Amino acid sequence: MSEQERRALYLRPWHAFVYDGHEYVLNSGRLLTRRVRPGFIATLERLAADPLAPRTDDDELELFQLELVSAEPLSAGPGEAPAPRTPPPITSINLMVAQRCNLRCTYCYGGGGEYGDAGMMSEATARRTVDWLIAQAGTAERLSISFFGGEPLLALPLVKSTVVYAREVAAAAGKTFGFAVCTNAMLLDDAMIAYLKDNDIRALVGFDGPPAIHDRNRPRTDGSPSSPVFLERARRLTEEMPDTATFRATIWRSEDLPAVVDYLGRFCGGSYQTAFAAACLHDGEPVQQEGLPSPADGIGFVREAIAAFIAAVSRGDEAEVNRYARWLEFGAALRLLGPQRPQRDHCGVGSSMAAVGADGTLYACHRFVGSPDHVIGDVFAGTGDRDQFVNKPTFRTEPCASCWARPYCVGGCLHYNLGATGDMFTASDDWCRLVKAWIEGGIHLDHELTEGDKELLYEHKLVARRPCPYDI
Repeated sequence: MSEQERRALYLRPWHAFVYDGHEYVLNSGRLLTRRVRPGFIATLERLAADPLAPRTDDDELELFQLELVSAEPLSAGPGEAPAPRTPPPITSINLMVAQRCNLRCTYCYGGGGEYGDAGMMSEATARRTVDWLIAQAGTAERLSISFFGGEPLLALPLVKSTVVYAREVAAAAGKTFGFAVCTNAMLLDDAMIAYLKDNDIRALVGFDGPPAIHDRNRPRTDGSPSSPVFLERARRLTEEMPDTATFRATIWRSEDLPAVVDYLGRFCGGSYQTAFAAACLHDGEPVQQEGLPSPADGIGFVREAIAAFIAAVSRGDEAEVNRYARWLEFGAALRLLGPQRPQRDHCGVGSSMAAVGADGTLYACHRFVGSPDHVIGDVFAGTGDRDQFVNKPTFRTEPCASCWARPYCVGGCLHYNLGATGDMFTASDDWCRLVKAWIEGGIHLDHELTEGDKELLYEHKLVARRPCPYDI
């Protein structure tokens, strides 16, 4: 071997960035990160262009600590595509008991809650769904049903009878069910809250923050404000079910994000989440992105939230730390503080999860209900071909195949992608930029907090401790 060949250093896939003046490097195949000394990123860039480029002993030590050195040139992607798998049993379903709604949300991806074909599910279809789910679940013992719509509480008798039936047949089959209801809370009176609490049914509630924003986004069918009734019922829900109610805001105007996060964080006792509005696919051609908010507009606020969280942890402000930690999107950054492993799926769409329309048709997820291109069977005949969802092309096609962030996001939400780019498996650049901002913010957070700071997060179980690398 020549002297030049011995001196060649090939690099494994990596990503480098600067955050608040600090240089960071990520080994994107092994999910290892380091805050590196100034100038090291420039050394990496030289080596990437020329494996024989000059480097110091300190450079080589940094490279080996990051496990970036390879004996031979590698592809640009962060690891090989996983082996194909057979479709697993579906264990979680969204049951569209009512494809009708009592609100007219401005951004509704479900076409006013009707998903292209208004209707109410029959009890026979609901029971057949339960029987089908149990029959195809194989050895899986824990199953779940989320009652969905539209507004599922418009079909309250069916919700109640389905819970009773599912528990009876599950017990006979040696399985158990978990239940949730996705609701706008307008029908969530004291009796309904008591029913949810007594039956251990979780609630996911649409809540767009300050009353002015909520009423602009989520009016009643006659255009009148919904917040007077909503806020009264949401407060009762947080009092009675603080740990089993999650509030979800849809961002219809990018500039609303800071106010919405602040309002929900102070209003809710439990977790809350935010999501940018997606296109509706039920009015002929998909709605174009014009008029929809850009996820990339949230990047500035992500950086502000990361900085505010670091400051709150450093001064021991448990209330402020908890407020951010309950924001589920902030969890994307917090997860970077715990054990890391590459993700295979963004969610269970068409794989372990499906949705059942009011007529019993099976769809890859609740957002695709009413879309004939995303039917995967029905509860009477069973499922058909799910391979495109189980073995997504994300790992083999660009831009995701070679993207450093792929192990974290795995291509994103298929429904959002379809509305934004016209292809389920091609994420929009704006969405990718927001996801990458969360990842880079989380890496900065991990290195900026001291071990003493992190003890507060460990004690409150906000972050899992990393296992000792020497444990066997």
